[in-house]
Amino acid sequence: MKLALPSTLALVCLLAACREGGLTTSVTTTSSEHGTQVEATLRGEGTSVTVANSKIEISSGTVRVDGVSYGPVANGEEVRYVVIDNDRKLTVDGAARTPVN
Repeated sequence: MKLALPSTLALVCLLAACREGGLTTSVTTTSSEHGTQVEATLRGEGTSVTVANSKIEISSGTVRVDGVSYGPVANGEEVRYVVIDNDRKLTVDGAARTPVN
């Protein structure tokens, strides 16, 4: 697999990802001939980060994306938000989550 230098979009996404409180484990951006991937990993109450124009936050024991609940998160669980081009996926300890109605 040949990796290219990050595109301007990838760099903008990385620069837009900022720590807003709590503990952000990591934010990474990769770019290849298959597209651009931005990934944020969060752990801990009060953690939030903005990635690819989406705000992911853990507060009051709940994970939210742009204010929409994706359900409960226990202390110490790992929340991962992955954006590949326009496809977005949130997992908690490896289990996929969807918005809670």
